[in-house]
Amino acid sequence: MLLADYHKPTDTVEKINFDLMEKRVKMIFYTAWEMVNRDAMLKRDTPLNMPATR
Repeated sequence: MLLADYHKPTDTVEKINFDLMEKRVKMIFYTAWEMVNRDAMLKRDTPLNMPATR
C-alpha cells in the first residue's frame, strides 16, 4: 500500500513497517531458496524458449 505522501518530503522512515518488511523479505528468501535447491525444475504452463543445447 502506497501512502499519499510517497516520495515526498513528508515521506519519512518512521512510516516503514519494519516487522512487515522483515516477514515479506523472509518469505521471498525462503521461497527462492526452495526453488533453487530443488532436484527438478518447476513445472510451467508456457515453454521456457531456451535455445537447444548441442
